[in-house]
Amino acid sequence: MEIELNGEKLDFTLEKEQNITEVIEGIEQWLKESSLIITDLRIDYSTGEIDLYHELRRNWNVYSLDKIGKINISALSIQEVLVNSIYTVKEYLLLLQTAIRNADADTMDQLKSGYPYMIESIKQLFNNYSIVSIKNEITFYLEFFSSFDIASLDPANINENNKILTAAENLLKKLDNLLEVELYPAQSLLKITDALKKSAEEIKDVSIHLQTGKDKNAMDSIINFSDQMQQLLYLFQKLINTGNLDKSKENIAGQSIETFYHEFNAILKDLVEAFAVKDYVLIGDLLEYEVAPRLENVIEFIKKINVIREKNGI
Repeated sequence: MEIELNGEKLDFTLEKEQNITEVIEGIEQWLKESSLIITDLRIDYSTGEIDLYHELRRNWNVYSLDKIGKINISALSIQEVLVNSIYTVKEYLLLLQTAIRNADADTMDQLKSGYPYMIESIKQLFNNYSIVSIKNEITFYLEFFSSFDIASLDPANINENNKILTAAENLLKKLDNLLEVELYPAQSLLKITDALKKSAEEIKDVSIHLQTGKDKNAMDSIINFSDQMQQLLYLFQKLINTGNLDKSKENIAGQSIETFYHEFNAILKDLVEAFAVKDYVLIGDLLEYEVAPRLENVIEFIKKINVIREKNGI
């Protein structure tokens, strides 16, 4: 049995795999190490070509390994998958908006067949973003559009059409932000620096909020801060992956980026646990002596790498 990846023969040795599912799972794990995701999967079977990518995984094992001549795999990097998914959803929503606003029944009918593919692209965004706030927003839109009966799309359904227009407009704004993060991480890094500065001021008031019974305000500030730190780490990783940040040379307050964030995440975990038991003294200490100084170090680091970028014309 041959295995081809993006048209090239793959040097992948089968070991103890008993069925096609185990074979593909092994390949997926191998691809994951290179940040690659399978985007198409077909097998040359004794009865002809089979599209496994669009078939339920639990049904794969009806295809015996000894009857498979070749496995054809297409894979893209995570960034390529994200960018392609963003563009797919954007293109569809823009066409949908235009059709609804023009009460164009013919175009609406034509768009119905492409709706499931748009939903699949939103699922790709959900599956491949690890930032909690982004995942939550995508979940909202995924549930909204998945629950909409596309067969009912018609110029006469004004109320439903207005709901679609509002959701589409809001999602398009979010997609533009995500696209900027994927394509221009350095610029996005500068924007999040301003947000971090604001968070630095907000978390100073957390202890006061807790002492005065404003638990929700305190928790909102911590959640917002934690989310921004996740986004920051994501942007750092993107800059590293694109060669715009050398993690072997850069450090934050004398620590490697990995060590800094490992320790910072541990502190944030302690902070969440302190909230759970309402240990306001520990919360205050963590924020004042652990979080605040590290946050200042992060902001200084971003300023430093921005100066380097400007000098190098990046």
